[in-house]
Formats: sequence, structure tokens, C-alpha cells
Amino acid sequence: MQIAEQFSAMGSNVNMKTALIIGGQSMIEQSNSLKNNPDFIIATPGRLAHIIEEHPDDVKGLRRVKFVVLDEADRLLTDSFTDHLGTCFQAFPASEKRQTLLFTATVTDA
Repeated sequence: MQIAEQFSAMGSNVNMKTALIIGGQSMIEQSNSLKNNPDFIIATPGRLAHIIEEHPDDVKGLRRVKFVVLDEADRLLTDSFTDHLGTCFQAFPASEKRQTLLFTATVTDA
């Protein structure tokens, strides 16, 4: 939510649209916000995957995604997120047509 708040604050003067897609909020409202082709989507993989599966017509704009940023990548790339991320990445353009960025603050011993 903090990231979405910052994007909204920075983009308010230039009509930049953001969509926050997380659990615990109205899925219909979130689905509608995706229909409006936001400039930035901040989402949890599980909720975004659920909307992709339940409202496929509302997420057609995901085919135009140019960048995918995975924060806390060390956690997201575990088995527990595999299915959700797979659903999300199937809705995005092919890897040659988008850039995927992975970030983590966790440092572990090799």
C-alpha cells in the first residue's frame, strides 16, 4: 500500500493512474480499476491471479505491460507462489517484449 500511495502522490499532477490489487478489498472495484488501463499496477500475486482467472475480460490491458517488478523476490520465487506467478505471467506479454526486475533486501549465506 505504501508504494501505491507514493505513486498516486507523485503522479497526481500528470494524470498518472495506479491500481492497487490486494486481498481484503473489493475484487469488483479492483477489476474495474484494471479495466481503466492504469499506468502502474501494484499487486499481490494471489489477488492478481484470482482476478485474471475470474475476470479475464477486465485484464486484457495486461498484454501491454512493459515492466514487471517483483519485490521480495526471494519469497515470491518459492514454491508457494509458483501457480499464482504462472497465472500472472501468462497474462503478460512474452519475455522478449517486457522487462522483469527482481529485488530483495534479504542476504543469505550461499
